[in-house]
Amino acid sequence: MKTVQRARAEGPAASGLFSVAAHVATQLSAAARQYSTRSQDAVRAYAEGLDATDAAAASAAYSRAVAFDPNFGPPYLTWVGAEASRQNRAGIEHVLQLAKSRGDALPAYERARLALNAAELNGDNVAKMQALAALAKAGPPDAGVYKGLGDAALQGRRYRDAVNAYHQALAIAPDDIAVLNLLGYAEAYLGDLPRALQALKKYEQLQPAQANPLDSQGDVNLYSGHYAEAEKMYLEALAKNENLLAARHNLAIVLHRMWVNGTDFRFGKEEAATA
Repeated sequence: MKTVQRARAEGPAASGLFSVAAHVATQLSAAARQYSTRSQDAVRAYAEGLDATDAAAASAAYSRAVAFDPNFGPPYLTWVGAEASRQNRAGIEHVLQLAKSRGDALPAYERARLALNAAELNGDNVAKMQALAALAKAGPPDAGVYKGLGDAALQGRRYRDAVNAYHQALAIAPDDIAVLNLLGYAEAYLGDLPRALQALKKYEQLQPAQANPLDSQGDVNLYSGHYAEAEKMYLEALAKNENLLAARHNLAIVLHRMWVNGTDFRFGKEEAATA
C-alpha cells in the first residue's frame, strides 16, 4: 500500500507508443518482454474493446484489432470473453478457429489460454489438462492454473499429480481455503491421513467459525477408517451448523459402521438407526 518505484520515459511522437512503453517496462522489470504487437492501430482497437460498454461493440473492436495484426494474442482472449457473455457459442467457435489458424505465430501463453477455452467449450478433460500444463509452462506463476491442474487430476483419480499441483498453487497463494480443502482430500486418497489433516487444520485456522473444515476432517477420517474421530468431527461440524446435510448423512454412515463393528460411540443404537 505504498509507492515503491517510479518509472519515466519520453520520446518523439513520431516514434510512437512502443519505444517509450518498452523503456518504462524495462525500468520496472529486467525480465519485461517485448509487447506482442507493433501495430498502434491494433492496440487502439483493443483498447476500444476493453472500454466498450456492451459486448457487441467490444466484439467488433476486437475483430478490428486482429484484422490490423492477426498475430496479436490478447484481443482473441477478450473477444472469446465478449462472445461468452453474449452466450454466442458460434461466435466463440469462430474466434477460436481464427486464432488456431495463426498456429505458432501467436505467443505460447495466448495459445494455451485459447486451447483451454476450446477444451472447456467442448468438455474435453484430456485437452484441458494439456492446455493447463502448457499454460503453467508458458505463463507467469498462477495459482488458478495450478488449482485447475489439481482439479483435473483429482477428477481423473491421479491423486499424486493432484497433490503436487495443489502444493504449487499454495506456494503462490498459501491461504487459499479451497485449495487447502481439496489438498486434504487428495492426501487422504493417497493414504496419508496426517498430511490430509494438516491441510484441513490450516483451513480450520483460517475459517474458525465455519463448519466445513470440520466436516472435511470428518470425511478424511471416515475414508481412512477412523470412525470414532470421524464421529467427533461431524458432531463438531453440526454444532456450528446443524443444517449441514453432508455432515448429517456421513455421520449416519459412521454410526452405522461403528454399530456393525461393535465400536463404542456417543449415540445409542436406537439413535444411530434413526440417524
